Amino acid sequence: MTASPPGRKGHGQGLLLLTGALVLLWGTLGWLDTAKRSTGGFSVNAEQQVRQVDAGGPAEQAGLRAGDVITHWDGFAVDDAAVLARLPRKRAGDTLHLTVERQGEVLQLAVTYRALSVPQLQRQLLAALVGACFVIFPLLAAWRKPGAAARSLALMGLG
Repeated sequence: MTASPPGRKGHGQGLLLLTGALVLLWGTLGWLDTAKRSTGGFSVNAEQQVRQVDAGGPAEQAGLRAGDVITHWDGFAVDDAAVLARLPRKRAGDTLHLTVERQGEVLQLAVTYRALSVPQLQRQLLAALVGACFVIFPLLAAWRKPGAAARSLALMGLG
């Protein structure tokens, strides 16, 4: 068994705990931002094809259907990913203007975003809590019982 260099004992453990604290802080700030989020009530795949439209949601009310292919978001072509990435997040009450293709027909739709519902916020909170458990419990194991296995588990929780 080799001795730790003076002043270095537990250095890796402290760094691991600090990293875990930063990950938890980042996750908490992200969850706090959830209350400000809004929804259009639809999701798309990488090809901008509508995968899902929430029943009774803003997208359904605007006429969007699963299978529609979005060609423009607020007038910007979907093939310009750099521009789309810079578009601001919609807030409740904002309108998203979509150009979609449906069975060869081009349609103009306007989706007015609304605040997340209580069940949606609850699901976000539950997901945040489960994620926090995946970080907290392995970090506690690494802190209480230092060793390669606990450290590896903690690193997986952070990753």
